[in-house]
Amino acid sequence: MAMRNRRPCFVWRFVSGQNATYTTTAASEREARLQLPAVRLVFAARIRVQEDNKPCLNSLSAW
Repeated sequence: MAMRNRRPCFVWRFVSGQNATYTTTAASEREARLQLPAVRLVFAARIRVQEDNKPCLNSLSAW
C-alpha cells in the first residue's frame, strides 16, 4: 500500500545573492530548502497549490 502525503502543497520561491530565482514545490519550507542544499537562499514567496487528494510532488526550476 502506497503512503500518500496529505499535507498541503506549496510553491516556494527563493532568491540568491547571485541574481538567480529558484522555484520549487514542497509541503514545507524545510523540504523546499533541502532540494537546494548548495545555494544560500532568501525566502521570497509561498504559494498554495490546490491539489485535492493528490500527493505533493516535488519539482524544481531555476532562472
